[in-house]
Amino acid sequence: MVAIAVGLGVLAFLVPFRLLRRKHAGRAGMKVLVAAMIGLGLGFVLILSMVESAVQVRDTGQANELLGYVGFQDQWAILRGAEDDKPLYDGRWMMLLGESEGTYVLYDCDKQETFRRPIETTNLGGLQLDPEREPGFRCGTLTEEGPPS
Repeated sequence: MVAIAVGLGVLAFLVPFRLLRRKHAGRAGMKVLVAAMIGLGLGFVLILSMVESAVQVRDTGQANELLGYVGFQDQWAILRGAEDDKPLYDGRWMMLLGESEGTYVLYDCDKQETFRRPIETTNLGGLQLDPEREPGFRCGTLTEEGPPS
């Protein structure tokens, strides 16, 4: 993907000049073509940056500024059962990704998996936005340790 973004960036500056040198298209046509190629190149760079940021969230549990600018909310909650208000999943923090069709969509950082829970049977407790993590924190600690013996 990086090669595609770099290639589009090079094309954004080389192709319009080579094409328009032989044909009389005028300054307006050249500006439109250059702007379109630059827009495509910047779009690919934005997509690559967002993919890299998503991998960072998966690994470290923290979102960067770019994801915040595009609307991603780094929000965490402790899940509780609606019947007895007892903590679920050993009281671990879960990333709340959103709500869809009557369910919460959540990410378990410790097991590195995404799952759904019905809204009717789940209470959210201790909501935090952009929580501070200790230095060196990594997701996936439970999967590395393996099942308890």
